[in-house]
Amino acid sequence: MKNESLTVIIPYYNNPNNQFKKAIESVIKQKKIDIKILILIIDDNSKKKIDLDNLKLPKYNKEKIKIKIFKKKKNQGDSSSRVFGVKISKSKYIAFLDADDYWYNLKLYYQFRFLKKYKKKIIGTDWNNKSHFISFFNLNSNYYKINKILMSLKWWPHISTILMERNTFISLKLYKSKKYRFGGDGDILIKLASLNSFIVVKKNLVKCHSFKINPFISGMSAKMNKMKNGEIQIIKDNFKNKIFIFLISLWINFKYLIRLIKFRLI
Repeated sequence: MKNESLTVIIPYYNNPNNQFKKAIESVIKQKKIDIKILILIIDDNSKKKIDLDNLKLPKYNKEKIKIKIFKKKKNQGDSSSRVFGVKISKSKYIAFLDADDYWYNLKLYYQFRFLKKYKKKIIGTDWNNKSHFISFFNLNSNYYKINKILMSLKWWPHISTILMERNTFISLKLYKSKKYRFGGDGDILIKLASLNSFIVVKKNLVKCHSFKINPFISGMSAKMNKMKNGEIQIIKDNFKNKIFIFLISLWINFKYLIRLIKFRLI
């Protein structure tokens, strides 16, 4: 991987410093890789100014790792920030990381190793010590595949686990994804899964929602009804079979009800 480049796109919107610092540190502390990394922070028109000096990041090789901030003029949501970040990036590879998530130290090492060994273009990982149910039916002990149907049943893996070739993202014309204010990650993931090259490493390499006891109490996910409606719209936009759309919509509504009960919101 020497002499190749990676852009890590981090959407930011008024995130607390402790979360934001942990996310950036997790990129800086990646081990056993030799690649130039640009940490591209897309400020989604925050009221809070980003002060990197105030974060007191650990020392790092500034020839290998650079940090840039781009502030948008209008708040449009995380998925729009990701798409915009890809558009202005120039590296061969891109990765996504939310500002309240972080990577374990060997995350990129394992993913790049899989990219090289299996010649795939999109690599995710297990996260929060969880795996997609399909992994338990997969005979391969190292990874499992995700297709469009499986993705519609469960957005998996988390967007913060994704590493991929930039040209693959561009070829899918994912710029339409920015129109989804709620659930836009699902549209990105479903379109990526429409390719037969999306694999998930069977290793717990990412910690997501690490600062939330309940992942739905703050941020975009707090508006669960709008998230649910956004997911249904994404299914309608990505599938043509009306019976399938009806059944998956029922499934999404069922999951929404379970979340309400689980967090005692009804």
